[in-house]
Amino acid sequence: MEQRVNKDDDLILLKVDIARWDSPVCKQYGIRSIPYISVYDHRGNKVGELTGFNNATFEAYTTRAR
Repeated sequence: MEQRVNKDDDLILLKVDIARWDSPVCKQYGIRSIPYISVYDHRGNKVGELTGFNNATFEAYTTRAR
């Protein structure tokens, strides 16, 4: 995923380290496993989210976000 994001100037990857499952970030976003990916469009609207990584789904979300 990092390689894909690095090839496209329209994509930004923000990584958050999860040290505790009871952290405010986990609670706010409902994170229960890693990797957890949220894709947003340029207006900040959530396009979709993935738990785990599926390349086809990730590509579909990034296409929709454009």
